[in-house]
Amino acid sequence: VFHDGADGALWGERVVNLDLDGLVAILGSCGAGNAPFRRGGEPLAASLAGAMLEAGARCVMVPMSDLRLGHHITAMSHVHAALADGQAPADALLTARKKLAAASDATATLELLLMQLHGRGF
Repeated sequence: VFHDGADGALWGERVVNLDLDGLVAILGSCGAGNAPFRRGGEPLAASLAGAMLEAGARCVMVPMSDLRLGHHITAMSHVHAALADGQAPADALLTARKKLAAASDATATLELLLMQLHGRGF
């Protein structure tokens, strides 16, 4: 949906004009939550999360650092299961964190601790 074939990168400028009406967006790439400061730039479109919110997403979940792929997939499977059960994004993230902590999966728990929610997570 987001790839336009130009360079393979996903930039806020490419996302901001999409219609993400009320969707929950989950970005699963290293540092997707980080955005460079651009003097004079649009405050929301400078980050992918901000661009998605501006495009109408209800909530955006993004990692704030590099990911460990296998552990991230394990961690996010719990988030997706909770979302599928009807939980709000913030509750789904908390549920997944609790399940992984109870299973003593410290690395997968860390993956979820590095995720941030932007927008309306409830």
